[in-house]
Amino acid sequence: MTGKWWSQPFAEEGSATADGILRQLGRPGLDELTVLVREAAQNSWDARANSRVDFSVGLRRLGEQSTAWSEAFGTGIPALSVNGFENALGPQSHVIRISDRGTVGLRGPIRASVPPKAGEGNDFVQFLRNVGEPRDSALGGGTYGFGKGILYRVSRMSSILVDTRTIVEGRLQRRLMAASLGRRFDRDDVRFTGRHWWGAIADDGIPDPLIDEEAQVLGSLLGLAGFSGDDTGTDVYILDADFGVALDDSDDDPVEPTPEEAAKFIASAISWNLWPKMIGNPAGMSFHVDLDGTAIPIPDPTTDAQLRPFTKALEMVRSGGGHQYRRAAYGEIGRLAVETELIIPGVLGSTDSKARAFEGPSHHVARMRDAELIVDYIEGPAPVDVAIKYGGVFRASQQADDEFAAAEPPTHDNWVEQGLSPSALSIVRGARQWIRGRLRTMYEQTAPSGTAIGGLGALSSRLAILAPALTAGGAGPETERGPREGGGGRGSSGRTPTIRIGPPHLEDRGGTRVIVTEVSLAGVDRQRRLTCSPAVVVDGGRESNLPVGLSMPRVLSWETGDGQVLVLGETFDVVSGTPDNVVVVVELLPDVVTRIDVKESGLHA
Repeated sequence: MTGKWWSQPFAEEGSATADGILRQLGRPGLDELTVLVREAAQNSWDARANSRVDFSVGLRRLGEQSTAWSEAFGTGIPALSVNGFENALGPQSHVIRISDRGTVGLRGPIRASVPPKAGEGNDFVQFLRNVGEPRDSALGGGTYGFGKGILYRVSRMSSILVDTRTIVEGRLQRRLMAASLGRRFDRDDVRFTGRHWWGAIADDGIPDPLIDEEAQVLGSLLGLAGFSGDDTGTDVYILDADFGVALDDSDDDPVEPTPEEAAKFIASAISWNLWPKMIGNPAGMSFHVDLDGTAIPIPDPTTDAQLRPFTKALEMVRSGGGHQYRRAAYGEIGRLAVETELIIPGVLGSTDSKARAFEGPSHHVARMRDAELIVDYIEGPAPVDVAIKYGGVFRASQQADDEFAAAEPPTHDNWVEQGLSPSALSIVRGARQWIRGRLRTMYEQTAPSGTAIGGLGALSSRLAILAPALTAGGAGPETERGPREGGGGRGSSGRTPTIRIGPPHLEDRGGTRVIVTEVSLAGVDRQRRLTCSPAVVVDGGRESNLPVGLSMPRVLSWETGDGQVLVLGETFDVVSGTPDNVVVVVELLPDVVTRIDVKESGLHA
């Protein structure tokens, strides 16, 4: 073996301690495996070389190769800094491999004192040696690099092995180096920071990475994945992985998940936290999870019952739809789109319940910056109609990216308003208040007197309106037909764009309350006939036989957005010259839930 561990002594002018670096993460509100997935994918996305990144997570038991791992890394770090280090790499130990391809690898100098050349980047030093350097990728997901501490926290021995291949002076170069964050300690009257590196010890006593042939030889002994062809990218191996704890359903005692449970959790965490990179034509990233070489399925967010509304909302935002939040002195701050769906009883989605961002049907908005990496899901008002759910997306604009980035903690899982500058605070807080206001308008309906609606009779425990944002056309609602194409143009399957129905609102018209619902026809063939079919919903289901004394809601008119009546009644012909956006007006019946469906057919069908 050509490498060895080296422990960093304190410099005379002071140094950062390993304890401090680990504490910079704070106590994330998310599970540590979730934080791991989020941070690693964000690093990979920021390092992308082209338009697509291949990202994978592999869990592997060392087994027979544990001897090679132990001989390479098992000695050299004092127990004063990392307890149990020498026995951590046994046959039953697991490593987690975080891998990306289609990225530039860890570029630049290998020493922190050497400035990078123009256009070279400084990734290697930023990742392995320095802490807290500002991001150098415009509109990237990261900020100051503190989140990489999660890689060490998921290791029982607080150690990682980094295997990267990048381009140096026009040729491929492979670099292999390990690092560890333990406790600061004193030895032989010398103070040490608790930071340790493993590599080839140079003449000045500082470790450098193993390069090319040396990296290849050790990589083969350890069974590392390595690189093929002209691939560039990075593999990070988390040594002696800690899968965290879970509560046993029987007695609530904390237990460690099995490797199988951890792998399935990671697959679901990818779906919940990285789905924006999984959708689109083409998708920005591909994802893979495996356990000892066996692939673990990753739930598809476009078909998952809980995630599907969010994916539709993002497609709407990408196509320029939804609602724009602007400030007069600033311009566009962000854009919000919300999709409403029917709840299918008993269907909660295909993801691991422990990896989900919230319990039960969604009434949330996923917030993200322009890089489309999810920050969090903020909860909105529960719909008055218990038969529906909604999922929304708020994506910050490019010009507001710095303000929202400044609000993120090291784990990028919130927009924290405390401590922001006045200008940033007005943007971040204003966006949150605006989102909640839009959701209240959509889903917190009120009676004409202004009192809250609800508890108004045995027929229904709520007075509500509902026009689910379903695709018009075809038989039955969207949830029974599978996902549709997002946005206004043709989707990846090449299907014709479909009509979109927006969330409803109540209006007073001459003392009469009506339901007004926007119908978007952008990009749709004009030779269509639309039929609006309102229905009464009782006890969460569609009611075909109305209770005695109750009539079916009537369609009053189809109108332009500014109130010009186009046609009376339930049928409306879409022809050349029809506006891209029209509204359908339906009477509101008291003490019931009204559901609005729109179907389309050929104009001469």
